[in-house]
Amino acid sequence: MRCLCLLSLIIPLCGHGICEEPPAPRYAQWPVDASGRLTVPEDPAPGLVIRVDGQAAPSEVPKAFRRLEDALKEVEKLRASGVWSAGGIRVELEPGIYSVNGSVAVSASMSGEPGAPLVITSRDAARRAMISGGVAVRGMRLLEDAETPERLPAAARGKVWVADLRDSGLDALSPMRLGGFASGAGFITHPQVELFMNGKPLRLAQYPEPGDPMLHVAEVTSEMAVESHGRKGTKKGLIRVESDRLAAWQQEPEGWLYGYWFWEWADSYEKIEQVDAQTGWITLAAPWHTYGYRADGKFVAFNMLCELDQPGEYWIDRQNLKVYVYPPESPNNAQWVLSVTPAALMSLEEASHVRLVNLDFAYAAGDVLLVGGGKDVRILGCSVSNSGGVGISVNGGEQHTIHSCDIFNLGRTGISIRGGNPEDLMPCGHVVENCHIHHLSRIDHTYTPAVLVGGVGIRLAHNLCHHIPSSAFRIGGREHLVEYNEVHDVVLESDDQGGTDMWGDPLIRGVVFRWNYWHHVGNWHGQGEQLHCGAAGIRLDDAISGIRIYGNIFHKASAGNFGGVQIHGGKDNRIENCVFHACRFGVSFSPWPPDRWQQYLDTWFSQNSYNLAFYEERYPEVKILRENPNRNYISRTFFINCDEIYRNDHKEVIKDAVLTISAPETDPFPNAGKGDFSMSDHPAGPGIHGFQKIPFEEIGPYASSWRPEVPPLADRGRDR
Repeated sequence: MRCLCLLSLIIPLCGHGICEEPPAPRYAQWPVDASGRLTVPEDPAPGLVIRVDGQAAPSEVPKAFRRLEDALKEVEKLRASGVWSAGGIRVELEPGIYSVNGSVAVSASMSGEPGAPLVITSRDAARRAMISGGVAVRGMRLLEDAETPERLPAAARGKVWVADLRDSGLDALSPMRLGGFASGAGFITHPQVELFMNGKPLRLAQYPEPGDPMLHVAEVTSEMAVESHGRKGTKKGLIRVESDRLAAWQQEPEGWLYGYWFWEWADSYEKIEQVDAQTGWITLAAPWHTYGYRADGKFVAFNMLCELDQPGEYWIDRQNLKVYVYPPESPNNAQWVLSVTPAALMSLEEASHVRLVNLDFAYAAGDVLLVGGGKDVRILGCSVSNSGGVGISVNGGEQHTIHSCDIFNLGRTGISIRGGNPEDLMPCGHVVENCHIHHLSRIDHTYTPAVLVGGVGIRLAHNLCHHIPSSAFRIGGREHLVEYNEVHDVVLESDDQGGTDMWGDPLIRGVVFRWNYWHHVGNWHGQGEQLHCGAAGIRLDDAISGIRIYGNIFHKASAGNFGGVQIHGGKDNRIENCVFHACRFGVSFSPWPPDRWQQYLDTWFSQNSYNLAFYEERYPEVKILRENPNRNYISRTFFINCDEIYRNDHKEVIKDAVLTISAPETDPFPNAGKGDFSMSDHPAGPGIHGFQKIPFEEIGPYASSWRPEVPPLADRGRDR
C-alpha cells in the first residue's frame, strides 16, 4: 500500500529542473492504495436510529418524524442533553420526496463526535430519499386554439401545452434576475425558476437554437467609447442588430439577450429595455456588461414566447402564472416539476463529524448544498442535480470529503471547494474523489467548472468530468493534487480556457497534475466557427508558474491556437513523462517580453500581501522569480501524430528526452483510436529512457461502497 505521507511538494532543481515522479502532498488525511484510491474509514454501527417517513400516518408519528427538520431538532435536543450515543446517531429517511421551502439547517449544535458521527441517509439505497426544492406542476394540458396567444409561432400551434401554476399552489413567482461572469448584476447565483420534464431540464425559448451560430452585433454606439487590447467598443448598453425577428421581439414583455459582448470568455445576460424594429437599435437595461459591447459581439435571444417553436422549449407568463411548453416527447403521464426554492436545500454551518449518505438533492432554484467551516463532513454516494446554482459549496473547515457522488444538470458550478490558510500554508485536507460531474453551466456558461478549487491542500482524484461549456477544473491556491481524473468534452463554447484553467497568481506553488487523461477538448476537430484564442487540456494563464504536469495523456485536447498544454507568460512549469496524441499542437506558448514580466510582478505584489521570505524558504524557485522569464521545462515526453509539436516555441524552453512520432505504424499506442492508452512497462517501438508507465487503467472513477457501478467510459475512443 502506498500512503500519502508528510512530504513537501518542493520541486528540487536537479539537472535541467527535471526530477522523478513528484512526491505526495504534505496533507495526509487517510491512506491511498496502489491504485490511487482513498481508503475511507468505516463508521461504527449507530447507537440510535431515528426514522423519517413523509408518508407516516398520524398514529405512527411518535415512531417516525414526518419531516427531516423535526428529526434534526430531536438530534439537537440529544446533543444539548450532554449524552451522545456510542457509535453516533443515524437519521434514516424512508423512500420518497421531501419538499423543503428553505434550507434544512445542520448546525454545530447537531455535530457528531469522532467515531460517533451524525449520519443522515436513505434507509434503502436502492430507493433513495430525495430532498427537493420543486413543485409538481398539475393540470398540464394541450393549449386550445381559442386561448392561443397571437405571439406564439405558427409552427408551434397545436403542439404547445399549458398549465395554470395556481393549480399547483403557487400565487406568485420571483422576478427573473440573471448575471454571468461579466454581468453588471454580479457573478453570483441568481436563483431561477425552471421547468423539468421526466427529470430532465427544458430550456427557455430562444433564438438561434443551441448548436446554431449565434447572432452578431452589427454596430454599437459611439457614446462611452472604450478600447482594450486593440478592440474598440462602448460601455453603453445600446446595440444595433440586423434581423427580421426584431418586430416580434418588440412585442415581448421581458425579453433577454445572452452573449459574449466584448471577449469570447466573458458572458452576461442583458435585459431588453426597448427594441426599435425599424432602425434595429436595441436598448439594454442597466446594469451593463462590465467590459462593454463591440461590433461583432455574439449573442442569442431568449425568454420570448415568439421564439417558442422547438421541442424542449418553454416560456413562463409570470404575470398570469402560466407555463407554456413544447414537449420534447409524449407528454402523456409525464412528470412536470418547477424548481422554486431559492435558498440552498441544506446548509451545514460549523457542523463536524456529519455524514450525508445515499441522498438525492434536486430542483433547487439556486445553490443546493452548503458546507461552511466545521470538520470531517462526508458527502458519500449522493446525487445533486436539476438545479439552477452551484451543486456543493465547501467554504473553509477541515478534512471534508465528497466521494462517489453524481452531480449533473446544474445551472452553474458542480463543486466549489476551498479551505486552508495561504499565509502559513496550513492545508485543509479536503478531498473530491470518484465523482461523476457533467452537463453543467446551463445558466452561467463561463468560469463555472465541474470543480472550483481555492485555498491550500485539496485533492481531486478519480473523477469523470464532461460536457461543460468552459473548464472542468479551475484551480487557485497552493499545494493541490489533481490525479487519476478523466476529462472530455469541455470548453465547448467559451474561448481562451482549458480543461483545467489557472490564472494570474505567480505565487501558486506545489500544484501537481498527475496521471490524468484529457481528451476531446474544445473544437478539437477544427470544424465550423473557430475560437479567437483556443482551448487546451491544461491552460496556465497570465504568469502561472511552478506547476508540475506529470504522467498526463492529452488526446485530441487542442483547439484554435492552443496546444494540449498552453503556457501564457509563466515560468518554471514542468511537463514530464507525458503523452500528447493527435493534438493540433502539443504544447503552445505565449512568451512575455521581460519588461511585461517585471511590470506584472510589480503590480501583483503591490496588490497582494504575502510573507515572501516564508514562501522563498518553502519554494526556492520563488527567490529567482524575476529571473529567466518564460523558462519552462519539457522532458521524457512523447508527441505522437500531432500536427505541430510546439506553437510559438522559443529559446527559453528547455527540452530533454523528447520523442516525436508521426508514422501510424510506429505509434506506441496502437489502440489509441479506441481511447485505450494502456501500455506495458515500456511502449512498443522507440522508447524514452526513464519514461515511467502511466497507470491508464486506474484513471477515472471506480466501483465503491456508495457507487456499485462505474459510470460509462464509452466516449473515450469516439470521433465525431
